[in-house]
Order: sequence, then structure tokens, then C-alpha cells
Amino acid sequence: MNVVTCPPVPPLIPSPLGDVSVEEGANVTLTCEATGDPPLALTWRREDEQPFALAGTKAGAFLCVATNGVPPAVSSRALLYVKCESVVTVSVMFMSDIFNQTR
Repeated sequence: MNVVTCPPVPPLIPSPLGDVSVEEGANVTLTCEATGDPPLALTWRREDEQPFALAGTKAGAFLCVATNGVPPAVSSRALLYVKCESVVTVSVMFMSDIFNQTR
């Protein structure tokens, strides 16, 4: 009996990751899909190598890294934008108030 085995297949991320924009305080999910054989390990990291927590992460570039022991490992980048609420305070003084102060 001949046993045919398939050669190992290096990781591949077939579609680039999209950039994500969220409101400050909102939850966000970054998704990464990859193929390869043997089975893959997917890990996320910040592009600037800074650690990040599952809560409270700030905007920046994130990498999905796919490995399976078959070189090369591959990665894809997603930019996370956080829209901050702007608060503008405007002080209004009427010209009549200015004239009344100078008398």
C-alpha cells in the first residue's frame, strides 16, 4: 500500500485586514483569517511592540501574525482609529457688554 502525504503548506492571509474606526469607549473586534497546513497559530500584537490589554487599548497599528512551523510566517496590518468626542467651550460677550464696562 502506498501512503500519499500532502506537503506542508506555509501560512497565507488571503485578504488584507481592513482599517477600523470606532467611537471612544466602544467595543471593537479585529478579525484575521488565514490558511495553511499543519494547523495555524494566530497571534495579535501592536506594530510598535507595546503590550496591549483586552480592555482599554488605544488607537494604533495592529498585526495579525500567522505561523505553523512552515516558513515563512506571515502578517497583516490593521489600523485602529478611535474617534474622540470633541468638547468646545465658547464664551460669548456682546459688544454692548464691553461698552457698558468702559463707562
